[in-house]
Amino acid sequence: MDYDNRAHPRFATSQRGRLLSLDGRCNYNCVIADVSEGGARVRTGDFGLVPNRVYLSIGNGSEFFDCDVRWRRDGQIGLRFTDIVSSSTRKKLIALCALQPVT
Repeated sequence: MDYDNRAHPRFATSQRGRLLSLDGRCNYNCVIADVSEGGARVRTGDFGLVPNRVYLSIGNGSEFFDCDVRWRRDGQIGLRFTDIVSSSTRKKLIALCALQPVT
């Protein structure tokens, strides 16, 4: 039997996003593959150039999440949300993502 020990359930999505750093060296498009209350998994061709601390902009850029990079492999990056964004905001994002078809 396969057990998932994650703290928060993940929801698949294919939303567009952007990875940014305050110094301007990181400004890459990405696709958000899945999201949870605690973080996200994103795909980008520039994953090796992304610093260990980034901001994830979701959709039209109205939401920004401060993130730590937890892992990198096969063109994907695992992000952990570290900012002080309310739980209700994250839950709204998750609800929107859950409604989107996975491609």
